[in-house]
Amino acid sequence: IIDENTIISGGRDAICHIWDTKDYSKKETISAHWFTVNKIVSMPEISAFATASRDKTWRLWHAGDCSLLKSIDVQKGGHVHSVNTMVWIPEGKLILTAGDDRMIRIEVAFMDIYDCESDYIAIKDCKDIMQCAYGGPQLVHVYKKNRQMSLL
Repeated sequence: IIDENTIISGGRDAICHIWDTKDYSKKETISAHWFTVNKIVSMPEISAFATASRDKTWRLWHAGDCSLLKSIDVQKGGHVHSVNTMVWIPEGKLILTAGDDRMIRIEVAFMDIYDCESDYIAIKDCKDIMQCAYGGPQLVHVYKKNRQMSLL
C-alpha cells in the first residue's frame, strides 16, 4: 500500500502493478526486475516503496511517479542470490533484506534515498530465512523454517 487509495502487486512476471483502490483500475505498470518480485514494502515516511527479487537485487522506487531511486545488487554489497524478503524500519530509516545467500543485510545511513553508496551491516550464515517482520521500535522478527528469532 502506498496510501489509502493505492496498492502495489508483483509476482513471477517481474512486473509491479499500481492499482487505484477506489475503482480497482490499474494506474501504472513497472518492469521492476528481471525475475520474480518476492516482496514489496511500503515506506510512507519517505514517499517510497521497495521491491525484493529473485534477480539478486532490491530496488527503491518513488511512490509518486514510480521512478527508480536506487538499485542494490552484488556490486554494491548486496546479495549474491535471490532476495526473498525485506522489512522497513521507519524509526531509523533502515531496510533489512534477507535471501538465499544466508545473509541478512541492514541498510544504514538511509537518510539520503538517492545515495547508492550508503553504509550497510551484513549478518552472514543465517540459514533458511523465510520472512521478516517489523515488531515495533528496536525489534525485528526473523522467521526461519522451524523457528523464530528476534533481532534487537
